[in-house]
Amino acid sequence: RLLLPHVGFNRHVGLFSGSKISPSGEVLTEDQWASRAPGWLPTPEDKTHVQSLMQPVYERGKIANWIAPPNQGINGQPFEYEYVHLA
Repeated sequence: RLLLPHVGFNRHVGLFSGSKISPSGEVLTEDQWASRAPGWLPTPEDKTHVQSLMQPVYERGKIANWIAPPNQGINGQPFEYEYVHLA
């Protein structure tokens, strides 16, 4: 089952900044957070892997493999239309 985390989970700004809250909304002590957070948050290896997948594509008519192609272009233009001119 896929659930969204509590709004206070892993916040660094706003009302919940500085609070240690689990994805289920449980308020945690600093020690509880330190021991359980690595199971909830991405590791440096996870971040490196995701970054390796997200390679830019600049060729007209091509699209990065980490996003889905649009059903149609903007204002009915074909997908291959050159919307941006890269220098």
